[in-house]
Amino acid sequence: MLAQGDLRLLALALIAEQPRHGYEIIKVLEEKTGGWYAPSPGMVYPTLTYLEEASYVTGQAEGSKKLYTITEEGRAYLAENRDFVDAVLERLEAVGEKAERWRHRAERDEEAQGPRVTRLVDAAIGNLRDVAAERFAADTDAEARIVDILARAAAELRKI
Repeated sequence: MLAQGDLRLLALALIAEQPRHGYEIIKVLEEKTGGWYAPSPGMVYPTLTYLEEASYVTGQAEGSKKLYTITEEGRAYLAENRDFVDAVLERLEAVGEKAERWRHRAERDEEAQGPRVTRLVDAAIGNLRDVAAERFAADTDAEARIVDILARAAAELRKI
């Protein structure tokens, strides 16, 4: 989803907001995309090493973690690339909003479909729905008969 240079600038921008650990950078990007994207540690930690070697950040050991803080050189580099960083952050947030809308739509659809059934039962219900729709389209006066047949089918299922 991101090129290496994109991730360098995003990590730098996130560290500029506040000192961060590598894991926090992963989590913030995951949150911004609504869970759609989280860079792997194999991408983030080499990126942080690069930023440290380029003197854009400093790393302070805190037990087994390292807390990264932006340097003046990092602030200058970030300022030179601010338009690009803002555009990428905006794109990631748009992805997050879209993912959130998709998740809500999927939840609504799932609730509307009712309880889960096996694929075979779901296919049979779909077939029943299709046949009922075809009969109704061919004869709109058939609605009462269709409802009666479906009600009897439901009654038979309750007996099982």
